[in-house]
Amino acid sequence: MDRERAISRLRGCYITLPTMFRDTDGLPVDPDAIRRHVRFLIDAGVRTGNGVLLATGAAGDFSTLSADERLTVAEAVVAEAAGAVPVAIGAQTTSTQELVKLAAAAGEIGAEVIQVSPPFYFSHTDGDFHDYIRAASEAAGDVGIIIYNTYWTSHGLSIDSIEHVLELPNVVGLK
Repeated sequence: MDRERAISRLRGCYITLPTMFRDTDGLPVDPDAIRRHVRFLIDAGVRTGNGVLLATGAAGDFSTLSADERLTVAEAVVAEAAGAVPVAIGAQTTSTQELVKLAAAAGEIGAEVIQVSPPFYFSHTDGDFHDYIRAASEAAGDVGIIIYNTYWTSHGLSIDSIEHVLELPNVVGLK
């Protein structure tokens, strides 16, 4: 991965997208409505250099969606953005296996970055967090990783821990 290029594309507003839901046909998320919202943002001028779109972010609906539903949302965002604006996928989870699945899938669907927080609810050490992020890094391939220090829901990251994960080649941001 070209780390400097990835970092240079993360400019402007970090736009957390709402997840639109359906009331009918058994599909909980509404990919068509999500695509319409992304199109609205692009038509209003959001582009590479002034914005990054975040699908299924940490403060959103991710905790009520399965990994497959989260990827359905991300696929809709990536498809509609069509390279006009970078797309980040929220990959918050308490499961390393699910994190690896989301990280690998992000590259397959064309997302540029994933946003990863320390696992919430369960206690862990800095070493545990580094192992967790390293697993995501290995699965993500050329997808960048933004570390989201959600100290209010999990183990706050120390400076030493942050410096340690910055040694991974695809860690491109800290939020």
